[in-house]
Amino acid sequence: MISNSHNNKLRSLFATVAILSLLAVSCAKQGYPSGGPRDVTPPQVLSTLPDNASTRFSNNGFYIQFDEYVVLKDADNNVLVSPPMSPKPEYRTKGKGVEVKFKDTLQANTTYIFQFKEAIADFNEGNLLPSFEYVLSTGGSLDNLTIRGSVADAQLKKAPKTEGFITVLLCDDTLGVLYQTRCDKEGNFAFNYIKPRNYTLLALKDENKNLRIDNTESVAFLDETVTPWDMPPLNDTTYRPDSTLYKQLLLSTPFSAKQRITSNGFIKKSIARITTLLPLTDPEIQLLSGKVAWSLNAHRDTITLWPLSESCDSLSLILKDPSFSISENKPDTLQMKFRSRSRVAPRLIATPNFRNQHPYYDTLKFRFDYPIVPDQEAMRCVTVLSSDSLDHDTITLKPLPDHPNILYTEWKPQPGKQYSIQMRHQSVADIYGHKADSARWDVKISKTEDYGTLRLNLTYAEGQPYFLELLNEKGDVVATQPASSVVEFIHLKPGKYNLRLFLDSNGDGHWTPVDFSKRRQPEKVLLYPKTLTVRENWEFEETWDIEQ
Repeated sequence: MISNSHNNKLRSLFATVAILSLLAVSCAKQGYPSGGPRDVTPPQVLSTLPDNASTRFSNNGFYIQFDEYVVLKDADNNVLVSPPMSPKPEYRTKGKGVEVKFKDTLQANTTYIFQFKEAIADFNEGNLLPSFEYVLSTGGSLDNLTIRGSVADAQLKKAPKTEGFITVLLCDDTLGVLYQTRCDKEGNFAFNYIKPRNYTLLALKDENKNLRIDNTESVAFLDETVTPWDMPPLNDTTYRPDSTLYKQLLLSTPFSAKQRITSNGFIKKSIARITTLLPLTDPEIQLLSGKVAWSLNAHRDTITLWPLSESCDSLSLILKDPSFSISENKPDTLQMKFRSRSRVAPRLIATPNFRNQHPYYDTLKFRFDYPIVPDQEAMRCVTVLSSDSLDHDTITLKPLPDHPNILYTEWKPQPGKQYSIQMRHQSVADIYGHKADSARWDVKISKTEDYGTLRLNLTYAEGQPYFLELLNEKGDVVATQPASSVVEFIHLKPGKYNLRLFLDSNGDGHWTPVDFSKRRQPEKVLLYPKTLTVRENWEFEETWDIEQ
């Protein structure tokens, strides 16, 4: 029999356990809150000291108060000061704000603009303040004029795709920087609080942040100087000036000012290579000793050389070409030496230009590491067997002109068929006596109905040297043709395409970008307003009437 006192003790123990359990559950709930919407609001400016837009400014800095704690993001590069200060101001967080201290003496009767371009974010979530301007004047009034516009890719005619920022500058006649700003993601820019005068307007991808145009940096500029106009009300977010005021700059990356050799040397035994920065025009190789065979690639920026003697492990030569600067007194002598200690004998291997599938209209080719001896008997060395027939053909290979290491065939496969292509053992030899092993490849030939055709009726001013480019969905140029009243693109894979026309002003057959040193704009580009869809086994026509 259990006593009452014992029962009371049990009840007390159970009650204690129950209370502790409730407390544990309560603590658990406090440790795992139900949560709420994520804060996506950037920090808000509450006040500034001195007030924004102050005149007769004499302080050595200013303070921006926010509604929450903030952090600075690369302030030296993301805070743009106009006119530029040297040395740059000092930026630091203080309380729920940002303090700016000047290290440079302010000029008299001058309006200064401080643009915070994604330089400030809230402390907890990292929400960036997109832009904030603080303006002051050391004189009795603020300058109150503006210049606005946009920067567009010269070929795409839309905001430039770039990993960095596009800096826009207002300069004097000597290209001294007076004001600076940056484009937003749509390519738009605005200069506010500027003086009345004529400005040189330009934009650049200022990779080294020196506010100067370097030879390899993307750049855009206006031919004429720009006069500012009255600023709109600051709270008017819909303001856009008419087309006579709004300025558009076309950005492109210039060609390098000077042709040069980027690399040279042996890449393996008996194979040397020279690469250049720009395409070669009419290359000439002057050997100081020995003899070589050589070829130029399709882009005309790579020369491959083969010494005619396999034991040759060094070359001494001079490369001459009209693309090199005429100011060079004498081209450098190139010294190339093969230094590998490998004793493995090179093998002659055929690499075809086809894989599992090959276009029916394209020539079959075989590339080798070394120049091939054009033996007429040995060239009938490839057997072709159709998968649906016991018949076979023996096809003849021929050297490709100007490419001694490539063989091709004039044999035309039948569309839609599958073939087994076999090269006989040791039937092909290179200039060093190496012979190719036997090889076999299976390939399916595409059908004629796998492709579509686009026929374009083009109306434009006669005598204008236009070129038409066909672009795929990625923006890559698929084909280029000189403009004519009717232009036809054949053998197009199904997909979406765009058309682009450029005025070939210099007659080189290629679109030419900006050259700021010569004050030359990029060649004119026009885009067809529609995206075209190409389907299999389909021919269609489009008409493009170009406005002059």
